[in-house]
Amino acid sequence: MNALSHPWQRSAGLALAAAVLFVLNPQQTDIVHGLVLPLLLALAALLLTRSLMAVLIAAFALSAIASDIDSGNWISARAYPLLALASLVGCLVVIWQRLQIRARETHDERWADRKQ
Repeated sequence: MNALSHPWQRSAGLALAAAVLFVLNPQQTDIVHGLVLPLLLALAALLLTRSLMAVLIAAFALSAIASDIDSGNWISARAYPLLALASLVGCLVVIWQRLQIRARETHDERWADRKQ
């Protein structure tokens, strides 16, 4: 085990995921089972995988699939589409930041190639 494995975060993520899966009832449509517990499960996935992009992509896909604008339930009519939009924006921000980092890292090499 090395310092990069983050055992305490991964253990907390595993414990949180187990607790949420034990309590979660997808048949109920109240705010706890429809929104809070799935968001806690996403947090657990983030702690386990330590990959924000993976969690954002999964949150986008799952919330977009669960969205139903014509539904009478405000969670599937409003919260899930907003969560899908926020996840998509988060993905774009992460991609933009990675692009900027890569551009800064390779700036000198690209500039040297232009001068030759």
